[in-house]
Amino acid sequence: MYDALFITNQTSLVLFFTTGICLLLSIIFLYISRENILKVIALSLCSLFVCLIYLLLDAPDVAMTEGSIGVCVSSVIFIIFISKVKEPKKQNIDFRRIFYVLLSVASASVLFYNIYPILPEYGDSTSAVNTGTSKYFLENTEKEIKIPAFVAAILASYRGFDTMGETLVVLIAGLAVYLIMGSRDEQ
Repeated sequence: MYDALFITNQTSLVLFFTTGICLLLSIIFLYISRENILKVIALSLCSLFVCLIYLLLDAPDVAMTEGSIGVCVSSVIFIIFISKVKEPKKQNIDFRRIFYVLLSVASASVLFYNIYPILPEYGDSTSAVNTGTSKYFLENTEKEIKIPAFVAAILASYRGFDTMGETLVVLIAGLAVYLIMGSRDEQ
């Protein structure tokens, strides 16, 4: 579908791992940052790299959502929030935080080392994900719903109640943020 992103499997693998390394570095930057604005920037970078990973995995709809919500809207909300809250006192480097970062990296490495060999190759037509429901949706969506855009058809029809529930959750979260931050008049 989006083959333009994948010049070769080797190229896509290099892009994927480079983005993953950048994501890991931004998480480390998030952990070691002392100022709240730097933490917001690091969190936005994490969302940006996750957005790129989604894009490399041929999920442009999820990438756009992550980009708009994770990178843009969340950053603005955090910046407004930290502008209204006092900055805490500066603390010395806490070596426990560095230990936790190293422990997280080691855990992720062990998990990746053990899971990567059993994952199917990306785009493998014989993998479980490509022989079950995906095949059904690809073959029947246009016939049943008369919409050529598979993702839109799946979200709006097959998973309509689920999408409505997710939209309701986002609405409630937005209202909660408004009530917490926007309901008080500054005096």
